[in-house]
Amino acid sequence: MRGAKILSPASMAYWQSRNWCALCRHRHKAHLIRKAIALSEGYYCSGSGFGRNLLRDLRSLIEKVADEKPAERDAKAERAIKRLLGRIKWNCQCHQHDFEEKVRALAREILRDWDAVIAFVTNPLLPATNNDAERALRHVVLARLIGFGTRTDEGSRFYAAAITVVETCRKRKADPWAYARDLIAAARTGAPHPKLPAPAAA
Repeated sequence: MRGAKILSPASMAYWQSRNWCALCRHRHKAHLIRKAIALSEGYYCSGSGFGRNLLRDLRSLIEKVADEKPAERDAKAERAIKRLLGRIKWNCQCHQHDFEEKVRALAREILRDWDAVIAFVTNPLLPATNNDAERALRHVVLARLIGFGTRTDEGSRFYAAAITVVETCRKRKADPWAYARDLIAAARTGAPHPKLPAPAAA
């Protein structure tokens, strides 16, 4: 993908910075819950127990976090959330070397992406799930199926980063192409990168 060569590695890193790819890194809780349900309904005793416990704790965590914003939680609510986080992590640690492959894979997936999985607990700007992001990127998935994706890993990374920027600008009622133009121009001249446009006032 030629576009990937327009920006320097530093510019690519900027495009793929933590703030811009938050929705990409923010693990989809519904996706984890679906996997937990599948395990809980299985015949493998250890795996079904892991699935049931994980399902219960994830749902409880989402409910408690949705009830109050971080700044509004009292000490009791904070302790309850901390206990749930501890149970989820301990459950995964106990099953990361499980005999059953799917049990092992889910436990390791959650532990590997732990910071992203629980990001919504302390960040009020992050929803418990990323349903909005998935809906926004649905047309991208369809385009990939029709166009067969990109030819290189570099192209795939650039495409993913560019789509993240475009959709973020659209959500913030900003012109994504004008922003991309300014960013590329700054990268070519070595000027400071322009900041992501602030969200439009409601």
